[in-house]
Amino acid sequence: MGFFDDLLRAFTGKRVSSTATLTQHPRKAEWQYLEQLVRTNSVTTLYHFTDQANLDSIRRCGGLYSWEYCENRQITVPRPGGNSLSRDLDRRRSLGNYVRVSFAKYTPMFYVARSDGRLMKPYILEIDPEVIFWRDTLFSDGNATANRALIGDQLNDFKRIRFDVLRKPEWTSEDEKYYWQAEVLVKEHIPAAYIRNL
Repeated sequence: MGFFDDLLRAFTGKRVSSTATLTQHPRKAEWQYLEQLVRTNSVTTLYHFTDQANLDSIRRCGGLYSWEYCENRQITVPRPGGNSLSRDLDRRRSLGNYVRVSFAKYTPMFYVARSDGRLMKPYILEIDPEVIFWRDTLFSDGNATANRALIGDQLNDFKRIRFDVLRKPEWTSEDEKYYWQAEVLVKEHIPAAYIRNL
């Protein structure tokens, strides 16, 4: 039972299954094949790092929004995870209106954001992998702003993700470090109902 389930039960007095509440977004045509890959690779949670200072804003706004969405609507993010360079790189690849989530809990970018002071009190949000199946979701085999990143919205794009590397306790080479940063890019908004620890 998640937050959204509890809320619906409070208003209706009935227990509502998670699958009923978490399938309201249009799904990709091949979502069932994606679901098989998600199960095969034991993907039970996706992750998004933020700072504890942002949690009230995320709750108040009803979930995570892309930095571009926030910028266009003058939504202030107390401690943004990205910087001007990452935003410029996002613009170059038309990725500003996507919320990034990862398969690894602690990515190289998490450590960079922490060491350069963007994250004072890190908090890792746990995201329901249902977002993988949404029609507008993209997949990147590494950090989506990297020149070598292969990004797309199809089953074959998801298959490029190196789960063999992600299953290791840590990366051991620069090549593995790249694949450790594989991302799911969710268009514009991840509603609070899909964030398990908000």
